[in-house]
Order: sequence, then structure tokens, then C-alpha cells
Amino acid sequence: MLQCQVIDNPAFINAQLDFTFNILQQNGLNSSTIFSPISLTFALAMIYFGAKENSAKQIRNVFGKDLDENEIHCHFSSILSHSKSKNVVVKYSNRTIENQPFKDKNGILRLDLYIPQPQMFYLDFVNRIYARNGFKPLEKYVNGIRSYYNAGIKEIDFSQADSAAFKINKFVADFTNNKIQDIVDPSSIDDKTKMILINAIYFKAYWQNQFITSNTFESDFYSSPKTTKKVMMMSTSMMINRFKNDEFEIAALPYEKHKATMYIILPNERFGLQKVIKNFNTSKLIEILTNEEFLRTKKTAVKFPRFKIESSLNVVETLENLGITDIFSDKKVDLSGITGRKDLSISDIKHKAFIETNEEGTEAAAASGFSYIANCRYSMRIEFTVDHPFMFIIADENLNILFAGTHF
Repeated sequence: MLQCQVIDNPAFINAQLDFTFNILQQNGLNSSTIFSPISLTFALAMIYFGAKENSAKQIRNVFGKDLDENEIHCHFSSILSHSKSKNVVVKYSNRTIENQPFKDKNGILRLDLYIPQPQMFYLDFVNRIYARNGFKPLEKYVNGIRSYYNAGIKEIDFSQADSAAFKINKFVADFTNNKIQDIVDPSSIDDKTKMILINAIYFKAYWQNQFITSNTFESDFYSSPKTTKKVMMMSTSMMINRFKNDEFEIAALPYEKHKATMYIILPNERFGLQKVIKNFNTSKLIEILTNEEFLRTKKTAVKFPRFKIESSLNVVETLENLGITDIFSDKKVDLSGITGRKDLSISDIKHKAFIETNEEGTEAAAASGFSYIANCRYSMRIEFTVDHPFMFIIADENLNILFAGTHF
């Protein structure tokens, strides 16, 4: 894979955050959802490599209007390289549990809590294109996506729809530890299908400060004015970054070695998540994350529910609302950088994602499939209790958005 210099350009982050919040505003207002902005943008970037004229311009506007083509591809290539260099899986480390009370909820000293924590941080991506037998993309395109995105092209017999879907789905399931199943439906494959582009992401990481299982208790979670459900509420005391204003509070729960962080946005109003999402934007988040109050860690009693979400997303409408329309139009599309001809358009985009959060940390995965058809610390104790709908973002240390979603 091509070794690109890491590009520190705020335009990338701002564009990705805009993309994230746009999807949340269109898909996360009424029910729990999870998606991976980075997975979707990787797939879009591989399409962009073969797009020309207005088709390319519309995609580039999502990444950053003032960025040139090489900057865009090098940015995503550097994310791939950097993610692999951070991975660590150690069964047991020599450090003790930081910032944790070594007594259980009954105040009894627990010597077993001195057992060193295992370490886990694993983040990986995979990109692959499945091409119909005999269909040959341009050599420049094949070499480019291999160099920048480590993406291979594999020929497959689309005339055998069930078999083709099984092979693609098995590839994605194996990569995501069986968290993403059936990304491709056999019924979506027909004699017009020329290519299916797949991007998948798998993430598993332990919290920097793990919750203590013995402190977890059953509690109410107020999903809506008419619905209250029982959840297992994790509980601990730790030093965290936190900020609160008139609308919401935001807390940062870091993963192993601070290589990634979950940002939890909790409305002050119990059932005010919809309003918070509609009013949330990139500049607001950046302002908070650089705010002096947020940057000071505070001793906080954190209560956070275990949760698991699986969701599917067809993002064509979202992309069209962002101005990416030509690639879906037989008359306007120009993906001639893939085939040398303007006879290729995108018929559908499928995205599936999964997240599970518990006392140890988080496991999450997502996959995107694009089908182409011919044509200073305070000692004061503060509470952060997550007992009603919230928004969450998982980002790496450079604020690349790995996952985002809502929980009701």
C-alpha cells in the first residue's frame, strides 16, 4: 500500500463531522441507530477515484471543496496505515486499574480488583471490489485503489446470485467477527450487476478505565414519555473530560491508551434528544472539545448503561440530500475512470452496523456495500448519569469518526 504522509487538515475533519451530523439528523431522531461515517467515506473515496466531471465534484464537496484529489486519497490512505500501527492485544498488562475505587458498592475492600487489566485495542478496515466474471476495470483504477486503499478486486459469477451473495456475506462476516451478517441480498444481484464495492470496519477496545462488574445494577432507562425499560447500569468513579451547557452535557470516555474516545451527548431535558440533534453541528462540537472547561478532567461518578444496537441504513437518500446525485443517474453519471466509458452507475448503497458496550469496553463493526449496474483536575465529585436517550460518537485521536449513533 502507498505510504502517504499524514495530512493534518481541519477541512477533512469538519467535512466528516458535517457528514456524520447530517446522517444523524435524517436517521437518528426516533429510534436507536448506529453507523460508521468512516466506512461510508472510504467507499465514497474509492468511487471518487473513478469519478469524473460533475460526478467527482459532487463527491469532493462532501470531503472538502478546497482539497485536491491526491490530498483526499492520501488522507484516507494514512488512516488505514495509522490504524494498524495502533493495534495492541495483550491478555494481561502490568498496570493496575487507574482511578478506580478498590471497594465494591457495599464498601467492602476487594483485593481481586488489584488484578492487572487486560489490554485491548483493535481497529481494522478492509476494502474489496467484486467484479463480474470478464468485467475488467481500467488498470489505472485497479492500481490506484490497491495503492491507496489496499483494495483487491475479485472476480465472481453474478449469474449465480445466491452463491455470489453467500461468498460476499461470508467475507464480511468473517472480517467483523460475525457481527455484520447479510450485507448483500441475493435479490439485489441480477444480470445488470457489474461490480459490488465492499468496505468493512471492525473495532474492539477496552476502556482506559474499566467499569467494575460488581458495581453494575438494574436501573430504569426512560426511552420516551410512555416507555421506561430496565437496563443494566454500569457504575464507577473516574477522572473524565466533561462539559455542560443549557442544552446538554457531553462526557468523554477514552479507550485503551486514549487511542479512541466515546463522546456521549446527553440532553438536559429527559426527552430532548431530537431537539439536541437538530441543533447540533460541527462548529458546536469543535468549540466544546477545545473549551477550557472541557479540557480540565473532573472526578465524576459515571453511570452508563450496557447497550447493544444493530441497524441497517440505505444512505442513497442521505447522499442525494448532500448533493451527491449524479452517480445514481443513468443520464448524468460519469464513472469513466473505472471503465473508460460512461456506462456504469450506482444502483444501491447498503450499510450495516453493530455496537455492543459493556464494563470492559466496546465492540463495533460496520460494512458498506455499493452496487454498480451497467448504466488541571478538580477534586469535586460530579455525577454523570445516562438514564435517558443520548447521542454518541466514537472517534480516534485525530477526530476521525469511526462510529456514531443514538440510543433510545
